[in-house]
Amino acid sequence: VWHFDQMLLHQMGAAH
Repeated sequence: VWHFDQMLLHQMGAAH
């Protein structure tokens, strides 16, 4: 299941 938290984590990781 895809969670918003997971998406945020991925986005943060990519942006960092």
